[in-house]
Amino acid sequence: MKKIIYEENGITKIITPTKEALDIFNIEQIAENDLPKDTEYKILDEYEANKLLAPKIDEKAKQLAEIEAEIAECENHIRHALIIGNTAVLENLRAELKELIVQREELRK
Repeated sequence: MKKIIYEENGITKIITPTKEALDIFNIEQIAENDLPKDTEYKILDEYEANKLLAPKIDEKAKQLAEIEAEIAECENHIRHALIIGNTAVLENLRAELKELIVQREELRK
């Protein structure tokens, strides 16, 4: 099945026309009717569309996994600092942890 791929505000979006719509209109007509005027688009089959979007999803998952690992490491450093009584580094570690959590939440959106 063919899909319409376009970008809006830097986000790649997909329109998958229904079989009923394709019985009445061709895919170019659907794209021109559904998209804002002068919007550039591509018409790809399902395999090509998924292939185009897969790297973006994988990259985001990879970044999220890296941040999760950094958060775990930072939490471990905080525990260690508390155990040995090294309060001098706690403030920096807590600030780093807060920053990592903010980055993680941004990626989850």
